Amino acid sequence: MFWLVKHGVKASGMPAFGGSHEDRALWNIAAFVKNMPQMSEEQYATLGSAGDH
Repeated sequence: MFWLVKHGVKASGMPAFGGSHEDRALWNIAAFVKNMPQMSEEQYATLGSAGDH
């Protein structure tokens, strides 16, 4: 997941974030995406809004 977030996927609409984000942030994004299927709507809303502060 980290590699996909960092490098993107050509011709899929998945952009690469490696050029604009440090690896620590990319690991956090990868962990968030990996855990999305198990999240409730409330957990998603809480975690998704955490970056708004």
